Amino acid sequence: MCPVVNAGLLSSFIVAVSLATHPYRHADLARVAALLEARLAAGLPWNLSVAEIRQVLPRGATDTERNGHIWEDSSGRLVGFGLVWPPTYTLQLLVHPAHDVEQDGDPALLDAMLAWADGRAAALAHQRAQPVTLHARPRDSEARLVALLERHGFAREEWHTPKYRRALTGPVPEPVLPPGFSVRHVRGEDEVDAYVALHREAFGTQHMQVEERLALMRDPDYVPELDLVAVARDGTLAAFVVGGVDRDESRYAGHLVGYTDPIGTRPAYRRLGLARALLYEAFRRLQQRDVAVTTVGTGSWNVPTMRLVESVGYQLEYRLLAYAKTVS
Repeated sequence: MCPVVNAGLLSSFIVAVSLATHPYRHADLARVAALLEARLAAGLPWNLSVAEIRQVLPRGATDTERNGHIWEDSSGRLVGFGLVWPPTYTLQLLVHPAHDVEQDGDPALLDAMLAWADGRAAALAHQRAQPVTLHARPRDSEARLVALLERHGFAREEWHTPKYRRALTGPVPEPVLPPGFSVRHVRGEDEVDAYVALHREAFGTQHMQVEERLALMRDPDYVPELDLVAVARDGTLAAFVVGGVDRDESRYAGHLVGYTDPIGTRPAYRRLGLARALLYEAFRRLQQRDVAVTTVGTGSWNVPTMRLVESVGYQLEYRLLAYAKTVS
């Protein structure tokens, strides 16, 4: 008697075994960036930009050769890239448009990628001698990806990341600073240590590293004049906003797209209007570069920042949901 085989599972198995897979290698960087460009050309979003790919993957702290993986089709075309990104172990799943589940693509590739992520998390848990929690950040419009994550044991958390967008077509109010404060761009690499200290104190974490900051400043798309800080009378860096132009998104959007993200203020200098002044100055400088729209994101727990960006004209575009799964 022949066993009954679920046709959907059989189809997924056939697609999965037809793919070649291997750990990420440094030589794969350009191919991963090109895969993201293929998504952008197809009108499909992703949570990192091409510039961020260039900065994040080579970084020693990311350890991409252990924490990243590649999937190729039978012709050798790159169709999938997965990354378990430390220190938060956030899962980045980049797939070719033909395999995108929101576009009716077969879920077999994502099934295989999620199975790999489980294995990588288990290896990390063994290495650390404690469980590892994987995090995934689907958009609120990605219902099929959400269903797939839930099928693989991910559970939704209470928080999310609202993402905002603002047109830069109209006049921008003049920045207003308290007496004794000034706004300028970061002087250069000689100021990196002071900047990293500012970032860490503003966010209350140690996540920002000198290596990470230098990678941003050495990226070809970095615009020094948009990397802004508010400075106190005594020279202390009090607040910051990282402005820039997303060249790759702009290419496919048909207009220049900028960003003002992240934004932060040292606790001792909050409620002085520094972040608002920095944003208005960033808007002004983006307009001078013919940028049509700008974006920003924050955490749903950060009500003051949500109110700030909404008060300067940002409007909610979408939400990144938060899903998590603990692996022992």
